[in-house]
Amino acid sequence: MQRIANELVDDGLAAFADNPRNRRSPFLRLTGEGRRVLNAIASQAQRRHMALLAKLDGVDLAEVRAALNHLTAVVRSELETGPVPR
Repeated sequence: MQRIANELVDDGLAAFADNPRNRRSPFLRLTGEGRRVLNAIASQAQRRHMALLAKLDGVDLAEVRAALNHLTAVVRSELETGPVPR
């Protein structure tokens, strides 16, 4: 992790900032350029997601939402209580 942080700093995408609670563990903050790069990456990902959603023409999104809610509930239940016997 430290190597990645150092590379971000070396590339001007992030900077270390003093941590008043721990002098040996500085904060890592994005620079203006780092924020610009992150926003560009996020925009590109958002465009890809929108393109995928456009392919869902004719899909009943209410049914998809209901199925995802059910799947989420089942996964949460298994995480909390262990696998459900089949």
